[in-house]
Amino acid sequence: MNNQVVGNVLTITAQNSVAVNTSVSTLNASVTNSTATLTVTEANGLAIAKAMTTGGEIKITGGQTLVGNITGGTVNATSVGNVTLANSKGNIALTGIVGNVLNVTAQNSTSLGSNVNTLIANITGAGQTLTVNEANSLTAIGQNVQTNNGDISINLATGSLTGNGSILAGTGNVSLNTSGGSITLNQAVGQVSGNVLTVRANGSTFLNTNVGTLIAKITGSGQMLTVNEVNSLTAIGQNVTTNNGDISINLATGSLTGAGSILAGTANVALNVSGGSITLNSVVGQVAGNVLSVRANGPAFLNTNVNTLIANITGLNQTLTVNESNNLTAIGQNVVTNNGDITITLATGSLNGTGRILAGTGNVTLLTPAGNVSLASVANQVTGNVLTLTALNSSAVNTSINTLNALVTGTGSLTVNEANGIAITQARTANGAINITTSANSVVNVTSINAATGTNGNLTVVNGTLYIDAPGICATQTVNLAQAQSVIMLTGSINAPVIILPTGQNTLNYLVTSVADSGIGSIRDTINRINAGGGTLNSTILVTSATIVALNSALPTMAVQMNVQGNNNLTLVGTSAGASASGFTITSTSATRSTISGVTFQNFGGAGINLQGAQNISVTGVTVSDSAYGFLASGNVAGSGFFNSTFTNNVVGAMLTGAQNLRIGVNPATSALQGNTFTGGTGGARGASTTGLSITGASAGTIVKANTFSGYPTAVRLVAATGVTFGGTLTGEFNTISRAATGIFASGFCTGSSVIKTAFGSGVTSQYVVNTSRNLAVTK
Repeated sequence: MNNQVVGNVLTITAQNSVAVNTSVSTLNASVTNSTATLTVTEANGLAIAKAMTTGGEIKITGGQTLVGNITGGTVNATSVGNVTLANSKGNIALTGIVGNVLNVTAQNSTSLGSNVNTLIANITGAGQTLTVNEANSLTAIGQNVQTNNGDISINLATGSLTGNGSILAGTGNVSLNTSGGSITLNQAVGQVSGNVLTVRANGSTFLNTNVGTLIAKITGSGQMLTVNEVNSLTAIGQNVTTNNGDISINLATGSLTGAGSILAGTANVALNVSGGSITLNSVVGQVAGNVLSVRANGPAFLNTNVNTLIANITGLNQTLTVNESNNLTAIGQNVVTNNGDITITLATGSLNGTGRILAGTGNVTLLTPAGNVSLASVANQVTGNVLTLTALNSSAVNTSINTLNALVTGTGSLTVNEANGIAITQARTANGAINITTSANSVVNVTSINAATGTNGNLTVVNGTLYIDAPGICATQTVNLAQAQSVIMLTGSINAPVIILPTGQNTLNYLVTSVADSGIGSIRDTINRINAGGGTLNSTILVTSATIVALNSALPTMAVQMNVQGNNNLTLVGTSAGASASGFTITSTSATRSTISGVTFQNFGGAGINLQGAQNISVTGVTVSDSAYGFLASGNVAGSGFFNSTFTNNVVGAMLTGAQNLRIGVNPATSALQGNTFTGGTGGARGASTTGLSITGASAGTIVKANTFSGYPTAVRLVAATGVTFGGTLTGEFNTISRAATGIFASGFCTGSSVIKTAFGSGVTSQYVVNTSRNLAVTK
């Protein structure tokens, strides 16, 4: 019967079980038998002054007819009796609930002060909250504690929070506070569900969650936190902290992000996001601890303050970026991506360890601007495509990479031990040695190696064939390439006081690859680089494909030994080089033993080749046309020779002014006769031809043999030329002249000079005009 007891205050005292249907304001009930129960079904709300049994169940239901709340003080079933509280039309607010199992159902926000073992709760009103302040432990969450998208707050004064049931807040927040104990809610997937989960515990805590945001603080020294999230943790809110206890956060799917920090003190941190990415890089040292272990499928971006890093990024081409606020004193085990880039940056300190950094085909960037990098304890310790390394102090790496870009900014060395071959775009120290070792039969392609300042600028390259592009290698002390298999200079150079090449090699090759007037790979830049190298070794300039260069100014003088092998591919055009510019100018005795072959010179205001005082210069197989002079020579050029070359349509084919010991048409190295061809013309760009060969002044030891002169007003002109031998008595030594108004003209004292058995072809008007000369011997 409904509302069987109606009144204001209902007071009940009974020995045995009591069950009443009421419509009262206040309940004051006591049942004394140890097994007796108390059941109150209230039509409206109810204020409970006291509801007590000595071990029997207490069941109080309100809101059966009208809206009303259940409030008040003590509901005490002792520690063995269960308490059931239900209010389908209102809330429940009770501060003194004692029992075994507390089962609460209410429509509206409910607040409970309890001392029970087990909690079951269901708040049905949308957005309505549940707050439980437990005086002792909640040793078991029984079945579920849930709201309809309302906040849940469970606070334990002492003891721990455990159980098989779930805490389900929908879109509401969950707060679990066990300041004197631990939390273990990891029996089912997503056992704690809500929006923001805030956890505070003294002991180790284990949670299976389905929440959006995690905030946690574990206060007990060395106590750990383990969170297994069924979905994403889209935000770490505020901080997740332990007192030097391990932190483990594991996501089944989704990503781990947020502005809050994960702080484990001296303990370890494990972040496992097997189905998503990690982004924890909004503040400095956002993840702090001893060992940080990271596993993610997507890219990971971490700001850290840890000692040791272990990482595995499993997604194809996904990256790992770590910004460490202090040291990484050890790379523990491996840091791995699946062909994704790895970037590790240290604000201070150094990077070292025995673990490997493995990026597959991805790039590796290691930046320690205040310390060093020491990753040379195992073979192939750094593996990837491009390694970019910047460090303050001496650094050493064992690599298996394709390309190196390394810089040591302070006083210290750089050591790279490469398992295969390597391309070096940059390897630079401020004041330290550079040591690069590769495997035997490997290829080392160098763009820039520079140990350029201070007193410790040494370079050693061991094994492999060394190809050097511009700008090349520079060291202040010694470049030691003795253990390289061979050294091939391309467009770069080697600049050092001491250069040691592999045994049996004394030549460096430079490749001209550009048709530009200047810049990397140009003939101008190449000559400048060889000059800058000081000429301590033979330098060969190679041209392997058709290269026509229109010069805008005169080329630099060849100041050191260099060997130009044009291979009939190099053409220099002097139209805009300057009114008196020559193609190649060799004036320094430091250029001794230089050679020029297979080069074409066109339209120079000076000469194709200007030789002044440099000795043992060999010029063969060149062509000079439409210039003022085919070549110029002066001074003592002993051992030098022009042979097997062609001079066409120049104003003067060759002009010798006091040139001693020069060979024209004779290879000075072999004494073989290899004559030149001199051909004049009337329509040259620099004017009509006048003379094939002009010799003046002291020319002791100069020999001209086996050459052909044709098409000049004067084929050969000797003016006060002393010591010249023109032609010879043996077969093939004579010179041939045709199509000339004057074959040989001589004047002045030509003491010691001889013209021997010149052969005259057709078209020569006067073979000899020598009547004004003195002391010239002519053998016809």
